[in-house]
Amino acid sequence: MSHNFKALLGATMVMVAFSATNAVVAQATEKFHCSVEPCALTLEPDGATTTAHHVFIVKNAGGESGSFTCSSLAGDATTTTKTTEEITTTALAYGGTCKINGVTSFNVRMNECDYLFTSKIEAGGTGGGATIHIQCPTAKHIEIENIGTGCIFEVTPQTLRGAHYHSIGTPGTGSTETTVEARVSTAASGTGVAVEVAKEGTGCVPKSKVGETLTGEYTTGNTLVTAEKDDTGVEGWWDALPEGKFHCSVEPCALTLEPDGATTTAHHVFIVKNAGGESGSFTCSSLAGDATTTTKTTEEITTTALAYGGTCKINGVTSFNVRMNECDYLFTSKIEAGGTGGGATIHIQCPTAKHIEIENIGTGCIFEVTPQTLRGAHYHSIGTPGTGSTETTVEARVSTAASGTGVAVEVAKEGTGCVPKSKVGETLTGEYTTGNTLVTAEKDDTGVEGWWE
Repeated sequence: MSHNFKALLGATMVMVAFSATNAVVAQATEKFHCSVEPCALTLEPDGATTTAHHVFIVKNAGGESGSFTCSSLAGDATTTTKTTEEITTTALAYGGTCKINGVTSFNVRMNECDYLFTSKIEAGGTGGGATIHIQCPTAKHIEIENIGTGCIFEVTPQTLRGAHYHSIGTPGTGSTETTVEARVSTAASGTGVAVEVAKEGTGCVPKSKVGETLTGEYTTGNTLVTAEKDDTGVEGWWDALPEGKFHCSVEPCALTLEPDGATTTAHHVFIVKNAGGESGSFTCSSLAGDATTTTKTTEEITTTALAYGGTCKINGVTSFNVRMNECDYLFTSKIEAGGTGGGATIHIQCPTAKHIEIENIGTGCIFEVTPQTLRGAHYHSIGTPGTGSTETTVEARVSTAASGTGVAVEVAKEGTGCVPKSKVGETLTGEYTTGNTLVTAEKDDTGVEGWWE
């Protein structure tokens, strides 16, 4: 018998610090649980959502990046006891369609390398999260081969940070589900994933030479994990993080959103997919804006004057503009269990008859994002609340796993063609997967800052 653990491997929309850097708070009771021992788990593509693709972004020292996307990940795991602080996923295989920037095919050879996930959320690093170990047999590495050019990147054994776990339902009952959300980035791990250039062939994407070490970030991808049940139907779970409220040390409290220049995940990635499964990756290098709370404690924060900017490209090539048209994002503080991914609610709010517009400058195609309610925000405080050392991350992964339907994207104008292919009147599915934004908040006279608990 089996139960579905939802393993959401990837996706971060906003990494927010109420001071200078990011991390997450540790909890004493954070462990993985299963109803039987040993407990067998199977990883397979999540066919119920549109985020079954796995996106690994590799960036060179000059800032040029390549987006490596596979449509599925399969594998296995076994726990020897009902309660454990570690799960090792083995026999891993990336497959389906694997493309670089949506064009060039590539292969991933795992070479018997595994991923080991720990259960405890750590505060270390600028983005925090549970630790993920890449483990390989002696002298073996993960190889990523560009089939078109023969370029080979290698990912060697290393320890990273960025996993977060969320239980849905009541632990120890037949209604429990768990999401494993791994956002491996410079924000979470300090350095991101080290990627070595092993072979150039006729050229690498991004441009690089043998001997160089590039920075990789695993941003999105859903994998369905089925776990054994006991005879009464009790399933597996992870001890969940607490719910809470937003706090600031002054009232009113002004906050400013700006690009997180300290990391390489300041880019914001919005993936739009049509009914046929074709997708386009819309990436901007920065997001700016403001927010104000009227009281020291609140359950809602509305971010206003939002502006996506810097370099904005579709699939790394075609320029596009984002017109917010006075639309805002409202974040609620309470973590909800609804949906398959859960999280706090995010409301897209716009003035009457206005929408967010995404315009392909090359073709004139315009997508519209109308006012809607989504789910997928999670908050973690670092340090001691109410002191000058407190920091908070706001991590919003807006996906079908979190919101049930993803972000509804309407085709308002075709121009000479849309990416992905679509016609006026169609509704596409969008998912906001990654991007760091630094939020600075006012301090009181003693230096006390903002936090969530």
